[in-house]
Amino acid sequence: MNNLNNIKEKFLYQIWQNKRFSNGKLTTITNDEIEILDVGTRVEGEDGPDFKNARILIGGIKYVGDIEIDTNISDWAKHEHNRNEKYNKVILHVFFNRDLKDFYPITASGRIVPALNLSSFIEEDLRKVIREAISMEKDHRLKGIPCQYKELQTTVDKKLTFLRELGIKRFEKKCNRIYQRLKEIYFEEQLKNSTKEPAIHYTPNEEFYNREFKPSDFKNEKFWLQLFYELVFEALGYSKNKDIFRRLAIEVDLDFLLKNLSKENFIDQAESIYFYVSGLTPKLNEIHDEETKVYVKKIYDDWKKYQSDFNGEILEAWKWHFFQLKPQNFPTIRIAGGVRLLHELLYNNLLGKIMSTFEKIDNTSQMLKSLKSLLTVEAGGFWKNYFHFHKKAEVPFRHFIGISRAEEIVVNVVLPFIKVLSDIFGRKKDSAKVMAIYKTMMQKTDNQIAIDIANALQLPNIVHQSIFYQGLIELFREYCSKKKCKQCEIGTTAG
Repeated sequence: MNNLNNIKEKFLYQIWQNKRFSNGKLTTITNDEIEILDVGTRVEGEDGPDFKNARILIGGIKYVGDIEIDTNISDWAKHEHNRNEKYNKVILHVFFNRDLKDFYPITASGRIVPALNLSSFIEEDLRKVIREAISMEKDHRLKGIPCQYKELQTTVDKKLTFLRELGIKRFEKKCNRIYQRLKEIYFEEQLKNSTKEPAIHYTPNEEFYNREFKPSDFKNEKFWLQLFYELVFEALGYSKNKDIFRRLAIEVDLDFLLKNLSKENFIDQAESIYFYVSGLTPKLNEIHDEETKVYVKKIYDDWKKYQSDFNGEILEAWKWHFFQLKPQNFPTIRIAGGVRLLHELLYNNLLGKIMSTFEKIDNTSQMLKSLKSLLTVEAGGFWKNYFHFHKKAEVPFRHFIGISRAEEIVVNVVLPFIKVLSDIFGRKKDSAKVMAIYKTMMQKTDNQIAIDIANALQLPNIVHQSIFYQGLIELFREYCSKKKCKQCEIGTTAG
């Protein structure tokens, strides 16, 4: 039985998700009756509770919220869920082994969480249930597409044609989103000028988005700088932190930076501002490392100089994701890189250099190499040796933004940005050039979703061509993950 008590959480997820426990009465460790209406949606690859949007009756009262699953009841404290605000919405702590009899899970907000000892309600042979859970977990890990194990009648040419169309569709979506944000930036600037308020974050209505705009509406270079800045920061956040990175760029806007910071001390002062506004900076009494303490004290001292002019919002630390990220991808490292890119944007004409490189170099591989070079950022300062306020790197970082991330920024930001700009100002030649580059450029990738789907389609090598790589992502998000096989030109041929 001791081995069973050490069951891994990933197998418990399967037992919970598939309700492999008693259909009779379930009770919490405090003897409140439980009825499970909906086990919730499993969350993968994110720091936070394991299941979202569960619906449960506890003591006759209906609760809607999150489920956290642990091997031991004491893991709630060991994993520091009691200090993490992401767990404030947990409505049930499900555990397998009650290793501490007098322990009760409590949230960071001080609420006692109802707890269910799952092993007490498994009526079938425990070893059999766990074997089934292991088998289900293995099936869950099989990657690819719903029709992966069916015989596909689609020819290679048809697969490639469909993926190419999806790749173009995904690119067009990015361009449209960039254009919509450009209009919002224009709208916010108009409101600032008319109301004389220093910060505006209003949401335009449908009438605004349907309004006809003229190229002259977007001649203000500041609109394009703010737009590019937001897009680059969003790209630095990957999928897990992109929203809060973009929010950081909106809260710390260019007006504030240009008004308060000079070119000479921009990087040092901007780092202090960004880390304070991000909410990631710890309190001084929480730090034991002397070098970190000096750095954090500087952040607080610098912030005092600028806080009276800041009209944005301070973000919350718990909204940043670190879970399952490599240290070089931590938001702390990316913020440091973003600050240095912003310095280039504001004071060294980064956007002008990007446009000049695009317009003057016709050789695609040479152009892409030059663009990636402009977006690569070498490591320096405090974050060269740290990846978290409480964790020092074993080996100093060489780059805050390396070649692979710079390549992603070229594909996801630079090319659609230039396409939107070219379309607005009638630069048809540049617009066509963007699409020609996008359709032929190659890129490195470690995106496992794209790799798995390419393998499932028996087209492993296409993942390195940008248009197909983007098409594979679009296929997964719009068809495979939603199981829209009947609308998919590949899935409809499955026998």
